[in-house]
Amino acid sequence: MVFFEIDFVSMGEVLKKSGVQMEDIGHLMVLAYERRFHRMPGIVKTIAHKSFTNVKSLNRKYQKKDEQNASNAAKHPGSFETKTLIPPEKGYDFSYHNLVCPLSNFAKAHGYEEYMPYLCNLDYVMFGVFGVPLFREHTCFEDGDYCDFKLKVNAEPMEYWPPVFAQGKGYK
Repeated sequence: MVFFEIDFVSMGEVLKKSGVQMEDIGHLMVLAYERRFHRMPGIVKTIAHKSFTNVKSLNRKYQKKDEQNASNAAKHPGSFETKTLIPPEKGYDFSYHNLVCPLSNFAKAHGYEEYMPYLCNLDYVMFGVFGVPLFREHTCFEDGDYCDFKLKVNAEPMEYWPPVFAQGKGYK
């Protein structure tokens, strides 16, 4: 998905030159990302929903992902690194931390910081389309140390527009 997010930055740079405001660019990002996930066949969305709400399976899957990401980061420093939290953070059914975010690092290195809150909001779009309730209080970009991804299996997904970071509920 990283290439999709970089496409948003490219699109945003062109739109900014045409006078389009950042909030409107962010909304276009959300609409494009949402449409991409809505185009998936219903069976794929159903399987994704079941996958993200089966905590035992999710823990196994993400622990394996942690190992794969660590191996990849050893070969390619700056790549995604994750840590699944077992037990999960208090009040949640599943949680993991993204310890290194190449998107955040790229934005900081190349002056694209204004895009990051909107790019981070796309996680809510993906999880929301799958009917999975994501909650996040930290981001690598804003807080510097990690992004937290926390799921409450029986909660309702958060609305992702207006962007979660702008809703004043303490989530980013």
